[in-house]
Amino acid sequence: MNNKKNSVVSVNERDFEISVFSTHTFDDDKTEITLPSAIDSRLISSILFTFSGTVDHSTPILPTDMLRSSAVQSFLLYLTIASYPEHMNFPSSTDFALSKNKDHLGIIDISEVILDDHSSGIPKVSVTPSRYPSFHPSADVHVLSIHLAYNWKSLSQLSSGPTIFSPQILLPLRPALNKLVRKLFSIHVVGCYPWLFGPLRTKLDLEYQWFPSLVRSLQAITGRSENQVFRNKIQALVKKIQNQVSVYKQK
Repeated sequence: MNNKKNSVVSVNERDFEISVFSTHTFDDDKTEITLPSAIDSRLISSILFTFSGTVDHSTPILPTDMLRSSAVQSFLLYLTIASYPEHMNFPSSTDFALSKNKDHLGIIDISEVILDDHSSGIPKVSVTPSRYPSFHPSADVHVLSIHLAYNWKSLSQLSSGPTIFSPQILLPLRPALNKLVRKLFSIHVVGCYPWLFGPLRTKLDLEYQWFPSLVRSLQAITGRSENQVFRNKIQALVKKIQNQVSVYKQK
């Protein structure tokens, strides 16, 4: 049975309000999950993003219109444009190069956006991170998909023109939509899944080389101790680290 949790981000302007309600689907219906917060999560290979839209939380947008919408296109464009890491609240640095956001996120593959035959025909895209760890099997959850439900709300007659569901949009809607997408990735993607996307995932790759020496040090400490309870705890910890390193090496 799947476990689904919801969260929302929004951008408010004088004439309109745009928001995204994200529904995260997991394979575990028992683990308590609070969003948005960092989750020890794992993947089989990729995560599926699906899209839908409404106006004033009532009028639905046709899947074919959603497929061509600026909302979906801005999501994809964000992954392919070049920007600095701090756009996603990454640690500031003086030696990084300008590169695509998907590289900062650790994404190696983005599928074509198509209409899903099995989910009422809504648009979907598959995103694959460079590494999909399966650490802490007793605590982790397997994230299956994230559904993004966009909503447009007009706050004045001045915003009666194109919306985020139009194929083409003009100022001031474009920067507002870009801001929404940045918040979405920062809070709902990197913020929720730091071991799958973002700087912590990259840091883990760099620190992996120290795992074997850490295990040897713990084993040496255990061998000198006369405290059997302490030795049992350390041995259990060492076994857990060795199992995690073994899984990590296979990815």
